[in-house]
Amino acid sequence: MKDDASTIIETLSAWMHGIFAWVQAVAPEVLLTTRGICHLVIFLIIAGYRKKTDRHRQFVGLMAGMLAGANLAEAYRIAVNYTSFLALAQFPLTICMVGFMFFVVYSRGNMAKLIPPRFDRLVR
Repeated sequence: MKDDASTIIETLSAWMHGIFAWVQAVAPEVLLTTRGICHLVIFLIIAGYRKKTDRHRQFVGLMAGMLAGANLAEAYRIAVNYTSFLALAQFPLTICMVGFMFFVVYSRGNMAKLIPPRFDRLVR
């Protein structure tokens, strides 16, 4: 039974490695474009966030501003240097950006939701 499980794991691992290699070799334009769009969407969602109350936490606002600015700068950098960045298109980095974009979309731009409560108490 143990040999069957290890064979299945090795087969799945080889299959996944083959898919990652194919994506990396065939679709660098798609990967880089997706990453650039993710950066732009993250910027737009964070920059478009408006809190319904007048009470704002300065640290969270500062963090949100820096995150929005960094994402705008990266989207601009990808757009300007698109052809030279094609060789640097990495599948894991694109997956991480899509995942992070999911969390930003889920929080609807509210960066306070992404900060762990314990860290927020330390900063106050």
